[in-house]
Amino acid sequence: MEEIRQETKMQFRYEVARKLVHLSATFIVILYSYTKDRMLTLYFVGFLLLIMLLMDFIRIEQQWPLPIVTRLYRKKETSRFGGNTSFAASTIITIALFDQVIACCTILLLIYGDTAASLIGRQFGQHKIKGTKNKSWEGTGAEFLIDWLISNGFFFFMGLTLIEGLLLATSMAFTATAIETLVEELDDNLMIPPFTGTVGQLLRGVFG
Repeated sequence: MEEIRQETKMQFRYEVARKLVHLSATFIVILYSYTKDRMLTLYFVGFLLLIMLLMDFIRIEQQWPLPIVTRLYRKKETSRFGGNTSFAASTIITIALFDQVIACCTILLLIYGDTAASLIGRQFGQHKIKGTKNKSWEGTGAEFLIDWLISNGFFFFMGLTLIEGLLLATSMAFTATAIETLVEELDDNLMIPPFTGTVGQLLRGVFG
């Protein structure tokens, strides 16, 4: 029993380390928001993507261990692209397709919503969601709350009415949370941004 507890603690620590790397991607949103330069931001994220692809090539094709870094990959990423690679790719798609505010909001939902779902779910998850492998209501609820708060924070910049802002925030938060919950085998880092951004962009078009 003690060995299981120690293993669980170690797994949680690795997950925290993974999410700290995830949170560092907030710099992308800061860069885009400050410079308002789409191409500069795309070049920056593209450069990061090249680094991630090179790391995946080294660890998968060449099977060379990368000190410290290798431990941060999950077992299912042993022979496929890592989550950071998918994140960089989906970020490029998001920035290229959507308005700046929608793109920045979508990226932050992925960063912080995913982090909340993972850490809260692992630490406090007691009620498993039926039909999923390891998702809990606690983690899912935490993700929706974080996503909803972030989305609402962005809509001060859009000139929307209270009802429009709440509808847009709730729709984007719900979309991101639903995909995070339903996706099991595919990479949610690649799935969440395009669909969440599309919902936000369409609703913003409707509201004008």
